[in-house]
Amino acid sequence: MSGSAWSVKPRSCYQLPTACLRHPNRQLKISLTFRPHSVVLRTSRHCIRAQVATDVDFPPYTIVSKGLHYDLRFYDVYKVVRMPYERRDEGYIGLGDYFDGENEVRLRLRQTQPVVMRFMPAGMKTMELYVGRDADGSPVDRAPQPLDRRLSIEAAGGEIAAVLRFEGSATREATESAVSKLRAALEQDGLGCDEDSAAFRLAQYGPLNSLSTRLNEVMVRVKM
Repeated sequence: MSGSAWSVKPRSCYQLPTACLRHPNRQLKISLTFRPHSVVLRTSRHCIRAQVATDVDFPPYTIVSKGLHYDLRFYDVYKVVRMPYERRDEGYIGLGDYFDGENEVRLRLRQTQPVVMRFMPAGMKTMELYVGRDADGSPVDRAPQPLDRRLSIEAAGGEIAAVLRFEGSATREATESAVSKLRAALEQDGLGCDEDSAAFRLAQYGPLNSLSTRLNEVMVRVKM
């Protein structure tokens, strides 16, 4: 790939694409998987991770520690737009419309990741996106109020969260298995959860409704 420069720009509020390239003169297959702040290049012999710049913003956090099974992150306080939902497509559409200008000042916002779903003990579910900058790249000091009354502007972060990653489809079974692994690892390390044992978050990166490999994270707030 010497002498070649590759640049991929996400196409929508939720897309960090996966691409598959083939060299025209040889049987060489290269898989590109885009993740937060980086891209992973895979061939039959090599796996390379490189830092990349994108037009997608992410919630502000600092890595406290990286472990074998999970990471600890300190999240600064930040703004999100949040809505309750029954089906995921309801949340995707509602949040996407807000970012596309369905708010009190018709402001279009810069794309952000991940989509975060919160699961509460009583069965209530909410979905949210980080609100950082407008489409021109200027910081949004005051997030505009949504036109859709199901949506609200809320504060998130200000916490230490334990995060476990897994790839593939975030089915109920896969997600619950990941949460169980995370809680077991925390218990083994002597760390407690600072929220109800049934509460957790699922963060998803990458194109929605796609068969391509996606990155998922389950998260719980840690008591320190």
